[in-house]
Amino acid sequence: MYTIHGGKDMEEIELTHLSGHKDSRPVRIGNGAADHLQLDIYGELLDFVYLSQKFARPLGYDMWLAVRDLVDYVIANCHRPDLEVRNKQRHFTYSKIMMWVAIDRGLRLAEKRQLPLGGRRQKWLDARDALYEEIQEKAWNPKRGIYSQSYDEPDILDSAVLVAPLVFFCPASDPRFLSTLKEILKSPERGGLASNSLVYRYDTRLSDDGVGGEEGFFSLCTLWCIEALTRAGEYDRPLLQQAVRMFEDFLGYSNHVGLFTEEVSVAGEGLGNAVQGFTHVTLISTAFHLSRALRRVHS
Repeated sequence: MYTIHGGKDMEEIELTHLSGHKDSRPVRIGNGAADHLQLDIYGELLDFVYLSQKFARPLGYDMWLAVRDLVDYVIANCHRPDLEVRNKQRHFTYSKIMMWVAIDRGLRLAEKRQLPLGGRRQKWLDARDALYEEIQEKAWNPKRGIYSQSYDEPDILDSAVLVAPLVFFCPASDPRFLSTLKEILKSPERGGLASNSLVYRYDTRLSDDGVGGEEGFFSLCTLWCIEALTRAGEYDRPLLQQAVRMFEDFLGYSNHVGLFTEEVSVAGEGLGNAVQGFTHVTLISTAFHLSRALRRVHS
């Protein structure tokens, strides 16, 4: 994270004399996340690089060297805890999945473009497969039938793990993933994260994120849930029908010009970043996959 001038001095300060929208507090300037170790970003970046090869110019050699350095960094650091939330480092399942993505996309790029690995191929293969096995062993809670938020807290749900089939970590029809999905779709009163066709990222009553206060439903995770249902619904028709209902309901939470906020309150009001790019990119992906699945069914 950098300032608009390229610097990294972003001390976070609370302005106690000010209040925000609807008297929300605290108002902060700066950003404490500037010094946070967040390892998931490498998977998101390298997935973007990989996908861009379908539509953009092929990677040049210098760019490939940068990709190799990034994958090497991920392999060297994939066993470290990181900060998906503010208060303490943990071995977050979402971060681990995205680091698996980073290594996997490096391997796919090398194969797709016939790019040199400089003797790294076996090391990268071994690291990718070892991380996959580690996630399946340490993130899976067989008693609850869920992929947990982190290795450290096996009973905590986190709807961010719904990204798994979207990045090809596992198929949406995988029994472990389906079990997690169905637990997330339960109401918070029954141990889940869903209500009124919307999905929380996690239950703040059970998982302290260091921010305090209540969270709204997370638009991004809601859309990931719909896309996961869509992919699973190709093998289980009722799940596809549920995806359609949730998607149509979600569209009702847009503002007057059809755009969406980062979160949605229990009362249906927009919260958080507005308008959020991540939400809209995911909205396009979800709509595309849902439309394609419905065409397949009707044909």
